[in-house]
Amino acid sequence: NGNIVDGCGDFIYEISINLPSPEPTVGFTGAFAEANWDVLEDPGPFVGDVDVSFTNDELTLSTLGAWDAIASIVIPEPGTLSFDWTYNGADPNYDFFLVDADNDQIYEIQETFANSGSVEQEVEAGWVLVFHVFDDGFLPIGPNVPSTAVISAFTFAPAAAPNETGFTTCWGYT
Repeated sequence: NGNIVDGCGDFIYEISINLPSPEPTVGFTGAFAEANWDVLEDPGPFVGDVDVSFTNDELTLSTLGAWDAIASIVIPEPGTLSFDWTYNGADPNYDFFLVDADNDQIYEIQETFANSGSVEQEVEAGWVLVFHVFDDGFLPIGPNVPSTAVISAFTFAPAAAPNETGFTTCWGYT
């Protein structure tokens, strides 16, 4: 009957606070925008082609006869990180795609052949997330196709905010 207590007797009441959940970051925006990433494009001794590029929706790392295409970022707060990845495996056994969080302690992808997958991982503030295409510095044995990794559907959902209001949920009888 809504806010009205019907009849006589003891009635239980509860008072609680409803804190809003933090909004997730979708794509390479906000705290995960391109400007917040450290990028290394190392063309190697033979000055190969290397590129790390961002859009709001995708991160692409590619090398062709180069050494390293790396994008890394420090996780700003605890939460859940999720993304899809594809790697074309253009130079199997010689070039590699690596994904690392917290210095190999939590999650690692290491691929040399064409592959794809999805990741959902709890992360902590201060951990470093690294995407890395490593090239041996030589052109592929087959066609001159860059070794390319694409990260898409990137989402970071911050952990729920703690109750910092000092309010304690309470209940009682009337």
